[in-house]
Amino acid sequence: MPAVAYPPKAPAALLVLAERETPSVAYYFQARAQSPAVGELPVTIVTDDNPVDIPDGCLVVLCRVISTLWLDRLIEHRARLAGVALFLDDDIGACLDDPGLPPEYALRLARQFVRAAPKLAQLIDRVWVSTPALAQRLAAARPIVVPPRALAPGTPLLTVFYHGTAAHRAEFDFLHPVLAALQARRDDLMIELIGDLEVNRRFRDLPRCRILHPMSWPAYAAHTQSVRYAIGLAPLLPSALNEVRAHTKIFDITRCGAAGVYADRAPYSDVITHGTNGLLAGDRVETWVGAIESLASDAAYRQSLADGSRKLVERLAFHTDFPSGAGQDGPAVPVSRVEGEGL
Repeated sequence: MPAVAYPPKAPAALLVLAERETPSVAYYFQARAQSPAVGELPVTIVTDDNPVDIPDGCLVVLCRVISTLWLDRLIEHRARLAGVALFLDDDIGACLDDPGLPPEYALRLARQFVRAAPKLAQLIDRVWVSTPALAQRLAAARPIVVPPRALAPGTPLLTVFYHGTAAHRAEFDFLHPVLAALQARRDDLMIELIGDLEVNRRFRDLPRCRILHPMSWPAYAAHTQSVRYAIGLAPLLPSALNEVRAHTKIFDITRCGAAGVYADRAPYSDVITHGTNGLLAGDRVETWVGAIESLASDAAYRQSLADGSRKLVERLAFHTDFPSGAGQDGPAVPVSRVEGEGL
């Protein structure tokens, strides 16, 4: 049992400190903060170094090892605390001997605990663990098992997606402030991007954003056939390469069952009728934010545009000429705009 002793008083609240949001933080503490059982203490979770107030009489829970800044603050205010628990969800010692773990990960974890050990020894008066098996491993510390708890069902999220390629760096750069503004304003959107490591680094700061690895065309076609998304994006900034692109993004967005927001330039402006089978947006961040929000906030409007897009794609199949013979019929004439009410 840890040797640190605190005054014998009932804690008034739990202050949970963690380096970042993790599954363990969610299932062991966030779930309790969302739906506390009768008699459970109120839970506050802090996942960064922001100097929030430390409530008098609180029980502090350290999820693994936290920053030196927080450890120093806790030592400074130790007399105000009801206790400090170290919560462990892994056998740290076993990590060093596990051949299945990357050596650099195991060494980093071990170094964190070694560096923090002198400060932890001044704070910890109890150990909490995630499973009975881990409690047996750490029996000398007389740990208490804290069972996990399911998170409360969240609000259904609408998926907004952009499936660009490495040739669309400018479009990715344009979309970052658009998506950042959306995620700051709303909590009902999930962003999906396809991109490489550079895209991952660029967008991983955004909340509720998943980034898929680039995939082969057959895999991508199967992926888009298997999902039903809300809003698809097709930005296109001025460039010599973009001037000769086709409107195939309309097909991808429609295949996902989504309403589309498209750049207000060819090839999209040649095919899309604004407000009927998609939205056309200029090259201003606020224009794109407004267009996406208008669809996210109105399910009927969103479905109307998705239905219009499906009809457009069906009609395009009959309005696109394909040369039937080499030179026999002359060059095929590209269709610049498909006319028709209700497209």
